[in-house]
Amino acid sequence: MSSNSYTDTLIVWSDNKEIIKYSNEIAKELKVQIYQPDNITDLMAIPCFIKILDVKYLFDFLKHIGPKSEIEDYFTYDECKMLIIGNTGREIPGAVKGFVEEIPVGFGKKLLYKSIKANLDLAIKDESFRKNQYEKRLFRVMYLYHQIASGEYLDINRLASRLNIGNRTFGRDVQTLRSIDPTLNIYFDKKGHITSMRAPRKKGIKVVAGSKEKIFVDSITRMIDLYQILKQGGSIQFPQYHAKYRKSEKTLTRDIKILREINAERIIKFSKEKGYY
Repeated sequence: MSSNSYTDTLIVWSDNKEIIKYSNEIAKELKVQIYQPDNITDLMAIPCFIKILDVKYLFDFLKHIGPKSEIEDYFTYDECKMLIIGNTGREIPGAVKGFVEEIPVGFGKKLLYKSIKANLDLAIKDESFRKNQYEKRLFRVMYLYHQIASGEYLDINRLASRLNIGNRTFGRDVQTLRSIDPTLNIYFDKKGHITSMRAPRKKGIKVVAGSKEKIFVDSITRMIDLYQILKQGGSIQFPQYHAKYRKSEKTLTRDIKILREINAERIIKFSKEKGYY
């Protein structure tokens, strides 16, 4: 298979011949690709809109990711639903539940088709929404940061295509992130891939010349701060936000909206009782 994407690929990892047969037929009907991995690395690396797994492979997958904290971190950034064949039985981490849909052994093709089609439609809708958002530089750079901070192995051409930008614009966006945080662990391999092994640990800000660019850099710097606060389980209160950034409550609402949109699966709630996100 030459290429895969979030809107044209489904993954099936099953020993059940009927599941494989149904999945191939459905993929043909929906005009999408089907990928059958033989290892967990491919399961994690290949972009897709849904993963269909036997329940035993789900637990192999979670075991491979690591302890509960690493599982929660992984599913904070993953964008793919998982259709599990069989009953998970024992408790699975809370962060995983929102991604998992169980389907009983012995189900029919009609039920499988319904689930695959619903997830494909959702992925296409989400992709269309994001492509419109990518035209907004603030959203695009924050989304790029979100991808890099996830510690994933990223293909420049694939990511640039998804963002609907050229290599020069891509390079400029990466440079913006580097200027904001020189400790951000970004490097390129000889094949043109961008790789990030970990999220940044320190903050270091370099002011970029030009008032318009400086305003943009200040916005990204502020949003990365908020991103890290939420990722680490902290809360955001307007009085502290205003004191630190001298911005209005309307700006905070916009910042939170963008953080929600770059990863729709991550729930950011506002507590009226406590007055914070």
